[in-house]
Amino acid sequence: MNKIKNEDKPKRNRTERDYLTIKELTRLVHTPFYNTLLRKAFLFSCFCGLRHCDIIALRWEDIRYDENGNALLSIIQKKTKEAISLPLCSEAIKHLPDRGNAPETEKVFAGLVSLGRSNVILHKWVEQAGISKHVTFHTARHHLLSYSLKISSLYESLY
Repeated sequence: MNKIKNEDKPKRNRTERDYLTIKELTRLVHTPFYNTLLRKAFLFSCFCGLRHCDIIALRWEDIRYDENGNALLSIIQKKTKEAISLPLCSEAIKHLPDRGNAPETEKVFAGLVSLGRSNVILHKWVEQAGISKHVTFHTARHHLLSYSLKISSLYESLY
């Protein structure tokens, strides 16, 4: 393989990625769903851009608050092994499950199912919200404004 020129190697065709518009995300926010843990995890991902594997691994100790009450998430990403620290907007915080008396080391989204199963269940909620796009958990990372939301409170008006 190393003797084949890069331009002669087969390449994947670029495909168009589905993303959620603000209107569609608002519909999801306002559509109740029986699987509240998956609902919260998906919406949390929309507002911070974390992958499913990082959400499954997320522990309460990974979320810290500064003296002004601002939340900061610090993790080592599973896929890239890269350390990241990012501020969490208030909309992301709204979608965290209730911590109760959970210890720091407990997973935030304890009980969240595998990516494949999450996508099957997610499809039911998206359909229930009247959205006809092919939405997977990864679509949350493609949300139009997911990265800018880390420092914005644009979505305060959703509620």
